[in-house]
Amino acid sequence: MVSAELSAALARFDERIMEPHQFGENDCCIACADVLQPAWGVDLMVLYGRDYSTAAGYFRLIRKRGCSTLREAVALAAENADAVAVDAPYRDFDLGIVFCGTPNGVMELPGFWLDGAFRARSPFGAVYQMEAEKAWRHG
Repeated sequence: MVSAELSAALARFDERIMEPHQFGENDCCIACADVLQPAWGVDLMVLYGRDYSTAAGYFRLIRKRGCSTLREAVALAAENADAVAVDAPYRDFDLGIVFCGTPNGVMELPGFWLDGAFRARSPFGAVYQMEAEKAWRHG
């Protein structure tokens, strides 16, 4: 059963993917963390904060915690939330690192599993992936 708070977070995620990407407001990390907060009971952004407005600003924040990549930052956030690494089959609201093709190559994004796919917010909109490069489960 999905709580009212989680239903609202999922609805907000669906709205966000239609809105412009904005670091620190509507980016991949914040969109994913805001869905998983009511599901996991912890804010995955607590280690890094939300006070950035550029990619460079985000990377300055994660470097303060010893991370040099988004994947490392997500792994540390998952560890801080007492999540454990998992393989498929995935469960609803597992956290995963998924790939997204871009005009300049491939980027990694944090996403959450729901109804048979990882969902993520990219600078270009919604991303749905059946597999994750790495995944974690809370509880």
